[in-house]
Amino acid sequence: MIKKAIVVPIIIGGVMIVLGGTIAGISAAAAGGFAALSTAEPYVARIIEVPADLNINVEEENNKIVINSSETATNVSITVYENEYEAYISTSDETNFNLNYQNNTPWVKRVFYFPTSLRTMTITVPDNYVASLNIITSNAVIDTNNISLQGELSLESVNGVIDIDDVNVIGSIAVRTTNSKIEINDTTSQTNISASSINGYIGLNNLEGVDIIAQTSNGKIAADNILSSHKMSLKTTNGQITTDDIDVASEIRLETTNGEIRGNVKGPSSDYDVDSQTTNGSNNLLSYNSQTPTTGDKLLYVRSYNGVINITFK
Repeated sequence: MIKKAIVVPIIIGGVMIVLGGTIAGISAAAAGGFAALSTAEPYVARIIEVPADLNINVEEENNKIVINSSETATNVSITVYENEYEAYISTSDETNFNLNYQNNTPWVKRVFYFPTSLRTMTITVPDNYVASLNIITSNAVIDTNNISLQGELSLESVNGVIDIDDVNVIGSIAVRTTNSKIEINDTTSQTNISASSINGYIGLNNLEGVDIIAQTSNGKIAADNILSSHKMSLKTTNGQITTDDIDVASEIRLETTNGEIRGNVKGPSSDYDVDSQTTNGSNNLLSYNSQTPTTGDKLLYVRSYNGVINITFK
């Protein structure tokens, strides 16, 4: 058992450390803000030029990434911010350019090591870029605007919002995040578009692709003005699903638990083989379950548990 004579000095010492830190913080704030406490070295911008025929693979941490295009660009241009301890290491081969963030801050500096300014990575690709983009970051936003790719687009963030606007891709589009939302607007793919989140909202608006798939947990999915040449699947848990102007060639799947499903799909009810079910909620599709479709071309599969189903045909 630790003696009282030893415990008391330890407690007093801990209190003094906390008090000293508080006084230091107050002093720093009075002298010009908590930024004065930061041991982070000033950041310097560096522009990295990459041949336009290479796939770009980026691994970043804690910094926003903006992806855009330039009609006059002939190469891919990547702007990063570095200092004495934080840098970006690149490797390349005949098909890929890889850029990885590295933090070599000494442990003695990490207590007060925090950035005092935003450091957004900007990736600018040529118009109708011939290769692919594979971007991974953590705790940061990925914002993609007005680009066209002949390859694939893959975006992944941990605890960060992902926004895609006005993007045209010949290959597939795959978007993943956790604990945050995904919004994809005015975007086309000649193959598939997929969005996956954990505990986040997914919004899909004005999309065109072969298969369009969205899945989340504890979040709403909203799909508006969708054109799919094969199938669309929207699945969530403990969240609502809404649809508007959904035009799908073969199959629509809408699934949730503890949430309502409502909205509309294009075409008369006779275009669909309806398979719907819910528990502890009303279901306006129930009377269509036993109908004989006139074409048999499309499946409308709807499942909710403890939620209302209200899907209309237009």
